[in-house]
Order: sequence, then C-alpha cells, then structure tokens
Amino acid sequence: MVAFQSSAIVAKFRTETAHLFPYFFALFPLILPLCRYRLNLPTLSISILELYVIFVIFGGVIVLHQLQYSILQLWSKKKLLLILSSIFIAAGAIGIFFSADPKFSLGVFRVYFVEHFIVAVIGWCLYDAGFFEKKHIRFGFVSGAILLVLVGTHALLQHADLLPSPKPWIDEVPRRASSLFPHPNSLGLLIAPFTTFYAVFLLCKTEHASQDRKTIFLSAAASISGLVAVLLSRSDGALVGLMVGIFAYLFFSRHARRLLIIVVFTVCLFIAVPDTRSYMTRAFTEGSLGSRNVLWENTSRLLADRPIQGAGLGSFQKVYKRYRTSPNQELLVYPHMIVLNFWVELGVVGLSAGAAIVYLSLKNAWQRIHRQKHAVFIALFCVWITVLVHGLIDVPFFNNDLSFLWWLLVWG
Repeated sequence: MVAFQSSAIVAKFRTETAHLFPYFFALFPLILPLCRYRLNLPTLSISILELYVIFVIFGGVIVLHQLQYSILQLWSKKKLLLILSSIFIAAGAIGIFFSADPKFSLGVFRVYFVEHFIVAVIGWCLYDAGFFEKKHIRFGFVSGAILLVLVGTHALLQHADLLPSPKPWIDEVPRRASSLFPHPNSLGLLIAPFTTFYAVFLLCKTEHASQDRKTIFLSAAASISGLVAVLLSRSDGALVGLMVGIFAYLFFSRHARRLLIIVVFTVCLFIAVPDTRSYMTRAFTEGSLGSRNVLWENTSRLLADRPIQGAGLGSFQKVYKRYRTSPNQELLVYPHMIVLNFWVELGVVGLSAGAAIVYLSLKNAWQRIHRQKHAVFIALFCVWITVLVHGLIDVPFFNNDLSFLWWLLVWG
C-alpha cells in the first residue's frame, strides 16, 4: 500500500513538473544576463545561467523520455544541421589541443559548445513533439519584453546618475551606460537582437492591422526600451546592426517602396545635420573602428602563420602578443570580427562549419517565411541579420549569453 502511494506521488510530481517545464524554458530571456553572476561554492564556481542550463537539460531529457521522443526523429528531420553542428563542435574540441590554456578552453568548450547546443536541441525536439503550447510561447514573448524594459529603464537611470554604473564607461564623453552588463558593448550584443525581434514583430502586426492590442503594446514598449538601451550604450556596432536588421523587414513588407522612401529620407536627414554627420564620420573613421583595423591586420598575420588550426580555443589573447605592432595596443580577447573570431578559435574547419550553419539557418528561415509569412519567422530572420552585421566589428558568439542565443537561432 505504501509502495503504491509512493509511486502515485512520484507520478503526480512528474506530471506537474512536465506542465511547469515549458515555463522554465520560456524564462530564458530573463536568465541570460545572469551569466555575469556566479555562485562560489566550496569546490565549484558556476554562473547562475549555467546552473539554470544544467537544470533545464536534465528536465528536458526527462520530459522527452516521458514523451517517448526518439533520437531517430531528430536525425530524420535535422540530419544536415546535426552533421554541421557536430563538425563545428568537433572543431572546438580539437581547438583545445592547440590551446595555450587547456583548462580555460575546456570550460569554454563545455559551456559554449556542449551545454548550450544540447539545450537548443532539446528545445527543438520539444517543439517538434508539440509540447509547447501557445501560452508557453506567449510567456517567452513576455519574458523577452520584460528583459528589454528592465535593461532600458536601468540604463536610463544609470545615465541620469540615479543608479551606479561601472567605470570608466559612465565617465566617458559622451556617457555610456552598461545596465546589468560589465561593458556597454556587452549590452549592445545581447539587447540589439532582442530589440530587432520586437521591432520587426511590431511592424508586421501593425502592417497587417492586427487587433491584438496587448501584443502590439508589449512589442512597442520592448522596442522603445531596447532602442533606449542601445543608444545609451553608445555601441556603434549594435546600433548599425539594429538598423540594418529592422530595414531587412523591407524584403517582406507589402509597402516596401513606401518604407524605403522613408528610410532614404531619414538617412539623408541624418547626413544633412552637421552634428550627426560629424558623429557618423568619427564613428566609422576614428576611435574603436580605427583600432579594429590594426587588430584585424595583425590577426591576419597570425592566421598567415597558423592558417589551419588558428590560435587554439581560448588562446587568441596569448598568441596575439607576438603579433602586436606596438606594446601600447589594447590586448583584446578576440579579434572582434565574426570571420576572424571563428577562424582563430576553431581553425579553418570550424570557420567553414560555422559559415555553413549560418547559411543553412538563413535558407531555412527564408523558406519558412515564404511557406507561411508569420511575424515570428520574419522577426527571427531579421535578428540573424542584426547578429551578423554587428558581428562584423564585434564578438557575437564567444560569451555565455551570446553563444546560448546563437544556438537558439540556429535551431529556431
């Protein structure tokens, strides 16, 4: 009798957990910034995001087992993407052997290449099994909107000196807010893709005269808050990526010609105003972009010496020291250019696999849009554009939150 009651309690617990699990998955947008905060246990130091990822992996495996979802179903539907992802991950594993700091590179590989990949695959399998309902997807939509509102409000309060902000960024002229992030560029790298998603989603809904006022209001609030955060971060790459991502909506708009005229007029207006023109000129000819050119030239010399294996996973900073033309140049962790980032970290094989994954993801998204012109699919395609454009002058993968977002886009 006791054994029967015990098994009944366990079964009920599993059922309740299965009902709650989609909400834990949909909560990820709010959890992503917590990768900066760590739990320092006696024998382990782990970020809150990583702890949450491990929890979701275990929960997802249990739920898939209950749903009797077979790995063969995944293989039959995503064979090519699985092969490319495996090559990409294998390149990361090989990069450990060329690394100057194997312990550090092993941690990078475990989190960026293994754990986040598994979560993304589990999410796709659950979606394929019909586990996520509209209420769960809506919950994730609300979570992302709350993230943008919180970050935008926080950055605004930092800019007004009502909340503390990491130095020296807030002391620069003009001031740069970083919100929950250690660097303004870190803010832009995560927030710009989310802002693109909600802005494009809003454009889709308004163009098609949607009557869902709550969703429109939430998308507008998220878009404005995200834009405020990006502007206050003064991240030129994030702003350009955001603008190009939103403009990519023109490919899918019924009123593309009208919107294109508005875009051209706005750009001409910006160029006509002397202050704005001088700011744009400085942004693209001086400052960080000027230092990026030197960084890219020196990185090219590094790759000329190590074209196949690159510098090794997590080793660019140490190897790059020998290629600096001046000891006064800033010693960055990555080359800050998406092609060079993957090349120096994963070698030519990892770079090729990464490029193939991006191409396949964009191709699949484009085909899905033409089969079913849904606002979510259009918004995700535009998010890819934002990530890739921003990646031309920054690092859109090699960070806890960014690698997670990358894998979700790949398997989205």
